Amino acid sequence: MKFVSRICENCGQKIFGDAPKGLCPACVLETGLGLLADEGLLVSCSCSYHLAAGELVSAIQSAARHAGHFVQILEAGGQSPDHPVHPAIPETRYLKAFFCRVTRAVG
Repeated sequence: MKFVSRICENCGQKIFGDAPKGLCPACVLETGLGLLADEGLLVSCSCSYHLAAGELVSAIQSAARHAGHFVQILEAGGQSPDHPVHPAIPETRYLKAFFCRVTRAVG
């Protein structure tokens, strides 16, 4: 169950209970994208069960769009064997990582 504990101070989006304080994932990513040169590598990871992999990809896409960047996901990862996923307990699939190539948006 997701529960909203606060609101992003930058964009007003809901921030769920186990997220870091301050900004929502999209705003954190947008800030990080602003630090890259014209091209770079963005690695975005989450250890929160409450942020699904698809939601993290959406946050990456949204942040790139707002920052004027184009993003390609080069690799997607999850947890290693020392963090096994139990098929009957979806909460055990909580680690996710995306390695992205970032360029300036065209036109």
